[in-house]
Amino acid sequence: MFQETLAFLLLCLSAGFIIKQRHLLPEDAFKKVNKFILYFTIPAITLEKISQIDLKIEFLAPTISGWGFFILAGLFFGILKYLYKWDKKTWAALTLGCGLGNTSFVGYPVTKLLFGDQGLQYAIFVDQPGTFACLSTLGIGLAAYASGEKLTIKNMIWQLITFPAFTCFFIALMMPSEIFRDIELGGIQILKILSYIGSWTNPLAFLSIGMQFSFSFSEINTKQFGWGLVYKLLLGPLVFWTIFYFSGLKGMIYDVSVIELAMPPMITAFIIATEYNLSPKLSASLVNYGLPLSAVTLYLWGIFLK
Repeated sequence: MFQETLAFLLLCLSAGFIIKQRHLLPEDAFKKVNKFILYFTIPAITLEKISQIDLKIEFLAPTISGWGFFILAGLFFGILKYLYKWDKKTWAALTLGCGLGNTSFVGYPVTKLLFGDQGLQYAIFVDQPGTFACLSTLGIGLAAYASGEKLTIKNMIWQLITFPAFTCFFIALMMPSEIFRDIELGGIQILKILSYIGSWTNPLAFLSIGMQFSFSFSEINTKQFGWGLVYKLLLGPLVFWTIFYFSGLKGMIYDVSVIELAMPPMITAFIIATEYNLSPKLSASLVNYGLPLSAVTLYLWGIFLK
């Protein structure tokens, strides 16, 4: 099953790349695919998985790890900024791009492949109250600070609570699980409907990624690029694995937290960095090359954690 699923996702990735190279669809077609994923399939996954779990204190670990990874990135790249005399925008671009991972588009499919449905439940805690909430608050604040723009706390909170998947996360936490199991629409259980909609996330995400891939590597500082991906794919996740291991925290929930932190740079963070003019070429290269390189590092992480 693992091999068949992986082969299918790679086929979707290849199809997206062919669509882009052959100009079979408009250049910005991937944006429509992304919106469908963000507004329909990921919220469906969130409602399905989170509504059926019992909250435990251990769920704080994946949530906090998403925030901690970003803060550690700010400190790490801050030291490199001082050593290499980088400017503030470069520091912010590296912190945004490599402090926040692609924990949903890539993270959900990879986590499900490695750890199954239970692992996917844990991944949602890294993604929604962890990585995404961090992006919508500290991430936006950092981008505004580095670009010299002003941003109000009210605007940051509004962006967070109006994001569909984040809203669904809290709806699923507050509503009784029986509602999703017992109520039917057209004779079909709501939980099964949500599961079907959510199942489109993996193929559509890989199709979208393929449609966005580029080999552009011009005018990039290789030292900044190299340190960024070393932290994102190897060093940062290793720090958190070490913390978990020597704290005696073992089990799938901690392994999932580490694998989620090891995901390639977040596409949404790249978009924000571009909008705020924070080294956009560096940010683009981290996303473009982070994904194929992460295929190797995630494979190694999978072996290591198993």
